[in-house]
Amino acid sequence: MRNGKFITIDGVEGAGKSTQIDLICSYLHEKGIEVVRTREPGGTPVGEKIRSVLLDVDNQEMHSDTELMLMFSSRNELIQNKIIPALNKGHWVVSDRFTDASFAYQGGGRMLDLNRISELADWVLGDFKPDLTLLLDVSVEVGMQRIEARSAKDRIELEERAFFERVRSVFISRSETFPERIKLIDATGSGMDEMKYDMCGAASVLGTMSAIAEMNLKVNLVVVVPAVENMPAHNASRPGDVVKSMSGQTIEILNTDAEGRLILCDALTYCEKYKPKTVIDIATLTGAVIIALGKHHSGVMSNDQSLADALKISGEAAQDTVWQLPLDEEYDDLLKSNFADMANIGGREAGTVTAACFLARYTKKYSWAHIDIAGTAWLGGSKKGATGRPVPLLTQYIMDQV
Repeated sequence: MRNGKFITIDGVEGAGKSTQIDLICSYLHEKGIEVVRTREPGGTPVGEKIRSVLLDVDNQEMHSDTELMLMFSSRNELIQNKIIPALNKGHWVVSDRFTDASFAYQGGGRMLDLNRISELADWVLGDFKPDLTLLLDVSVEVGMQRIEARSAKDRIELEERAFFERVRSVFISRSETFPERIKLIDATGSGMDEMKYDMCGAASVLGTMSAIAEMNLKVNLVVVVPAVENMPAHNASRPGDVVKSMSGQTIEILNTDAEGRLILCDALTYCEKYKPKTVIDIATLTGAVIIALGKHHSGVMSNDQSLADALKISGEAAQDTVWQLPLDEEYDDLLKSNFADMANIGGREAGTVTAACFLARYTKKYSWAHIDIAGTAWLGGSKKGATGRPVPLLTQYIMDQV
């Protein structure tokens, strides 16, 4: 007698199946429900071993009949020996890829007969159907394309395209949990206790993501947070060192206190994989922005004036304002280096602008804005603490895009 519940999850690669299964299992455990989690048989070590034994040594392909029988016999064995007994005991079972369409997708990607797959799927499942099937980011059109894909390469390209087309905005912020390693030598009266606020940029993008999720906004958003702790060590960077960024561009380190931009530039390169419509990075990047704008406005610089204008409008609406600073080529010249593609600072002049010029070298492939929140992210003295800015600005901006 089937007393438990059977939940299956399907979706494109990168859709977050494993994460969703973890969340469901955790929730059910909290409710005191016994949960059994199963894996797709073909992905288990035993399944892969069987496949490797049955592979045709000459062309490294498996005969279609052999592949079909392996796929469905292992699936049937899992149903009979693990899933049904667990359900009969009243346990809930959470699994991935147990739908008819999933069978067809797997077989189609391996150039197997779709008609035979359908017949075998009926044989394996019979009346045994999931109580709930969650399809993660799988449209009918993409699902049919996946099923009809004639090679593994085609299937992977379809999955990647389906995922990347969902991405429209990327928020980036670097997080340094304690950045001032030099001042540790003599921290008396240096405000070292406030260095924990240098991760406010990362906190703000996570806070924005949380707000957007709670409001159930229908928007595609990726948050990237490169995190590091900058402390004294024997292998710390030194003035004069030359390092290579993820993009391949080289950087001469002239100031070890301008280190946040070194991880931020790699994050800007990394997010190219999502082919975003818009990228906004947020960081407590320079003390110079405090001298320029004080504690009232955050500084914004952008390679796209329409994006800068949108952020200014959203800031006014949310009462979390930004002030636009220039991003001209004349400032970029201050980053020239004799030994690398660029230096990590441009000198004492226009420090906030040259920091943005540094980052701009990594943003040629998309619309980008940089928000320097060093002056607005926290307060000192009797009001000491983080302000939460620019969560209102970023949330309002996303709301304005929906």
